[in-house]
Amino acid sequence: MSLPVVRLQAQRHKRVANGHPWVYSNEIVMDGPAKALPAGSMVVFHAHDGALLGTGSFNPHTLIAGRIFAPQAMAEIDAEWLKARLQRALNLRQRLVAEPYYRLVHAEADGLPGLIVDRFGTHLGVQLNTAGMQMLWPQLESALVDLLHPESITLHNDSSIRTLEGLDRSVTVTLGAPSGPI
Repeated sequence: MSLPVVRLQAQRHKRVANGHPWVYSNEIVMDGPAKALPAGSMVVFHAHDGALLGTGSFNPHTLIAGRIFAPQAMAEIDAEWLKARLQRALNLRQRLVAEPYYRLVHAEADGLPGLIVDRFGTHLGVQLNTAGMQMLWPQLESALVDLLHPESITLHNDSSIRTLEGLDRSVTVTLGAPSGPI
């Protein structure tokens, strides 16, 4: 399976080529095919001359239209890929913090743009702040369960940024049921 390609305008690729994780809507060639992509679609970003910039999520309706997940072309961002990113974040936190009470994933800082995961022992609080992360939730939930075996997962999808992404706001328990305050 190959991902759709989104091209940047001429001379608008330098920031992303230098490692910035965001692609702004005014940098993208917003042609018919780009506008037709569903919000949160995984795409491959290319410079105007065809040079590869990376793989990431795309939302044609927002100012931050692209979020880079990986600097290479990928066939798919799946549960195994997500699990590897989560494992990398977990390894770092375990080296720094003795007890499992910390922010496990802090979005772009951990290579998972739009995702926040807070760990409270065996309970997880998750924020899916972008359409791309919302679309990846089934694979992401699977990766979190495989890696951490949580008693509960609560989606805290009540951030105002979700409105800008065209997403509903809610708080939902997707796994288990906390027996009291956490």
